[in-house]
Amino acid sequence: MKKAVLFGVLLLLALSAVATQCGGDNAGSDSSKNDTDNDGADDDSEKDDDSGDDDQLDDDIFDDDTADDDNSDDDTTGPHPPILTDVHFDPPYAELVYISLDDEYWYVSTIYLDVCDLGNDLLPEGSLLYYGPCEIGFGPPPPLYFSYLEQYADGDLSQAGDCAKPITIGLQYGFGPEIDPYGGCPEGELCFDFYGRDTAGYVSGQTEACIMYDPV
Repeated sequence: MKKAVLFGVLLLLALSAVATQCGGDNAGSDSSKNDTDNDGADDDSEKDDDSGDDDQLDDDIFDDDTADDDNSDDDTTGPHPPILTDVHFDPPYAELVYISLDDEYWYVSTIYLDVCDLGNDLLPEGSLLYYGPCEIGFGPPPPLYFSYLEQYADGDLSQAGDCAKPITIGLQYGFGPEIDPYGGCPEGELCFDFYGRDTAGYVSGQTEACIMYDPV
């Protein structure tokens, strides 16, 4: 009798152990549990590595992966054409001024522009080009090399790579002498397109500036 009771107790203990083992397996397969192991795939909602991340390329937005995680292009190798801004004539009309170089009066205004080049390639062969209804001067005909324009700049054009602080160039232009005001430029509003080209050959976008030419 005692042997039968002992056998029954051992049987109950064995069945209880089996039930416990089965319950543990079911808990492990519960998808609500976060599996943070590093097995062959990212099999849970945790942002753990799981060996699915090769840590060689910036292939997600969560980890560093030896590269940056931003979306901006911080490659500064080029191409970077010149940038012309705030291009305007001052005054916005041609006024009669005595030019000692020619010993005569000319209708003139000054063209101002801000320039920079992220590649810092304005010198030595970069130039300013313009197109319009007439050729304006003083100075050489276009293209006007930045090496020539440097004498009219408020900064060093060999250090023009900071576009947060562009360099301003101001160059006086003559539209016609008093004795022959229509010999070069017609009367009325005159608009010119300005471009910058750097030593590497990259050309800026077009920037327009207009002036009223009304000799009296």
